[in-house]
Amino acid sequence: MATRKVILTERELTSLIKRIVRETKETGMDMDMDFENEDNEITRKEAISLIADFFKQEVLPELTPSEKRKLKTKVSDTSPRSLGESYLDEEDEDKNIDDRRSSFREKLMMRGGGALAASGLIGVIGSSMGWSEFETTTKIHEFIEMSGVGNYDGPITVAMIAAGLVLAFKGRDEKYKRTGE
Repeated sequence: MATRKVILTERELTSLIKRIVRETKETGMDMDMDFENEDNEITRKEAISLIADFFKQEVLPELTPSEKRKLKTKVSDTSPRSLGESYLDEEDEDKNIDDRRSSFREKLMMRGGGALAASGLIGVIGSSMGWSEFETTTKIHEFIEMSGVGNYDGPITVAMIAAGLVLAFKGRDEKYKRTGE
């Protein structure tokens, strides 16, 4: 039997309890129904009592003995402290999301910086004198000249390499600060 985790807001839980109370009244079950106050609102203790009665009458009789034992162990394991720890787990999930965002940003900086440095290196190779004999480097050189940088293509490609390396090292530095690795 697969279990499914259902998360309800306080409003949804209140409306669910009201619906259970309404259906119970309609079916004519003999239950103490003076739970409602003047605003037709149910207090927390009354809601807990109502839910406990529902489980006692509807759910528990249909469980097998092994399922009842599992349920008892789970209930005995649940203490106010463990409930507080589950709240901390939710905070850890938020930290995990922040951690994943930081990790993504760091990877993007490292890989983007590497790509920028590589493209600058290709531009330097295309601009160098000895490499211009090859067809590929000649096309790279022509492509850089078509971008309109003219005589500044050498310094621009070297600056691209430097900027790419700085970006990659910055990403690596942030990852080291965050993880210590």
